[in-house]
Amino acid sequence: MSHDVERRRGTILANYHRKGYGFVLDAVTNQTYFFHVTDVIDRKVLQRDQAVTFSIGIGTKGREKALKIAVYEAAEPAITKTYVSNEKDTDYVNRTASTTAV
Repeated sequence: MSHDVERRRGTILANYHRKGYGFVLDAVTNQTYFFHVTDVIDRKVLQRDQAVTFSIGIGTKGREKALKIAVYEAAEPAITKTYVSNEKDTDYVNRTASTTAV
């Protein structure tokens, strides 16, 4: 049963998918939360350092755990720096990467 409906952002510290569990690090509080693979939306196999969103709930042992874990996809496209050289000078140009999810 979830007691915190707020979505949080974090990163995967470890995912022992074959064993059925892992750990996520909250980006704001730096607190580590246990999760079970059944708490991952779409049962995706998550990778170490992957950005995720999640909620906090209480597990069967009465401790806080991560629930409803989903891969975090930014709403805005990423901005990247591209090195551009021309005859007169050298400059950095901001370019918008076309990584927006469809």
